[in-house]
Amino acid sequence: MLSPTDRLDIADLVVRADSLATRRDADGYAALFISNALLDGAEGVHEGSDELRRDVVPFWGGEGEATIHVTLNVEVHEVQGNLNAATANSVLVILAGDSANTIRSVSLIEQEFLRDDETWKISRRTVKPVTPA
Repeated sequence: MLSPTDRLDIADLVVRADSLATRRDADGYAALFISNALLDGAEGVHEGSDELRRDVVPFWGGEGEATIHVTLNVEVHEVQGNLNAATANSVLVILAGDSANTIRSVSLIEQEFLRDDETWKISRRTVKPVTPA
């Protein structure tokens, strides 16, 4: 069973990833993933943290000059029989515009996590857009 600390650490990791996307910090973002992680969704499939680091920059650039990635409704789930794995579902709202008052997109995010020593990292992030880009 996941401890309350594990659940908080994983929820924090979900929010941190989107915060780093807001700041356009590709190095920090990629550091949250295991080395052979998978990012998949509307922008294709991207494997490995090095590819992720390179590929997220154009994604974020396509959002416009200033966007805010808002994480909502993080639900953390344990993986039966594996204390070093977990999953989480969340909603990602990307806000744009001069005052960040326009919803650019809404996506459902499914993530898988692995514990490496005492640190949780993202092993897979799947982005399922609810609204058209």
